[in-house]
Amino acid sequence: MSAPATSPRPITLRDATAFFLPLVLVAQLMMVSHTVIMAWLARGRLPTESIAAFAIAFALNGLLSSMFRPLHQIALFFVTDRRSVRRVWSFGMSLAVLAMAFIWAAALTPLGDWIYGGLLGASPAVVHEARAASLIFALIFPFQCTRNVAAGLLMVARHTLLITYGTMLRFASLIVWLVLLSYVLHGAQLGAAALVGCIGVEALFMVTFARPFHRARPAAAGRLPGYGEIWRFSWPLIFNAMLENGLVVVINVFVGRLPDPDRGLAAFGVVRGLLMLMMSPLRNLAQTTQALTRGREDLRPVLRFAWLAVAAFTALIAVLFYTPLRDVILARVMGLSPGLQAAVEPAVLLFLVTPPLWGVGAAYRGLLAGARQTGVLAITGGLRLAAALVISAAGLFWPHANGAVLGVLAMAGAFGCEAVWLGRSLNRLMRAGVAYPERTSPPDASPAAGTSQSPKTRPASAD
Repeated sequence: MSAPATSPRPITLRDATAFFLPLVLVAQLMMVSHTVIMAWLARGRLPTESIAAFAIAFALNGLLSSMFRPLHQIALFFVTDRRSVRRVWSFGMSLAVLAMAFIWAAALTPLGDWIYGGLLGASPAVVHEARAASLIFALIFPFQCTRNVAAGLLMVARHTLLITYGTMLRFASLIVWLVLLSYVLHGAQLGAAALVGCIGVEALFMVTFARPFHRARPAAAGRLPGYGEIWRFSWPLIFNAMLENGLVVVINVFVGRLPDPDRGLAAFGVVRGLLMLMMSPLRNLAQTTQALTRGREDLRPVLRFAWLAVAAFTALIAVLFYTPLRDVILARVMGLSPGLQAAVEPAVLLFLVTPPLWGVGAAYRGLLAGARQTGVLAITGGLRLAAALVISAAGLFWPHANGAVLGVLAMAGAFGCEAVWLGRSLNRLMRAGVAYPERTSPPDASPAAGTSQSPKTRPASAD
């Protein structure tokens, strides 16, 4: 077990690796789930229409699902007793109710025609299938909320390996759901139902294994955070996460206005799935840096670990997509038709641009959240969206633009702007003594002193 959060021992690369590596497999299996669904639909009838419908329905669903992603960080900050766990969960469920209402409106009212057809530019057949998939997708939000709160409790207890086991079960159950549901559903509805089912299985596993850690906490300890306090801390995180997935919606708006919009939407859906499969583990650098950085003395090893993680995943992308393995992945593993593969391949060759930008930005987000300086994240979320908007709009003046290439360039530009702004903001707050201030006096280094550190000499984030 890792040292508790109040330990004065400086964080090491070994500590960071032990916390981060289980989450790597979690992120990989999550994104593999989406890639498996895409590959399954690619082998069905009308694959281009099915993939396009699933991609745009999942993009809208992902925009709202991103509200629940910060629940890990909210739990890391606020969970102290059983009351606080329930408070964080009920906060998340209130968001789930709002998300379900919006998605069902898109599925059952003309709002769906406007979003999928008018805004995203899909054909009537794709719009019809996307609306049907949204009717199922709405069921995913309560499962995501429950899963993420339970996973946050496991992160607080430093048992991230259990999260990995839950995600492995999710992946295994996805295959079962796809096989069984294929007898009654097809196309985007099949993909949506299988994804909802496997996340439900994962949520049940997480709750089961988080319960001992929940029971081990005191019934009440200290002051119970109010909903307003949780909201003030979390809204910049939620806003930032939603704007991250909002990138996909914005990019799809412009891809849907290129020649052959259905093929462009399908190609970008496949490319984004593959790119996120490679990069999504680096998103966990946010939780890693937040959980492990207690003071300025931890910054150097934590940031060094972040750069090593970025280098490792960049090398992996180079091996998979800049060698003959690329054709094996696209044609054999993904099962793409020659036409769709031709649309996807140029974008795949741009994959190396984004991991350093994504990973460094995630590490800075975690450090700012750990210092309770989340307000800047709302600003960077808007900056990132604006960059994607400008780059995507420029694609309309590009004759015969490739939708997947345009999407990757827009994502890279957005993450690059965010990483630069977050880094500058963190450095400014540190120089001002607001984030991770230096100790006013060195801690008592004598092991025989027998006295605890005074509040003045403890690291600012030790609590």
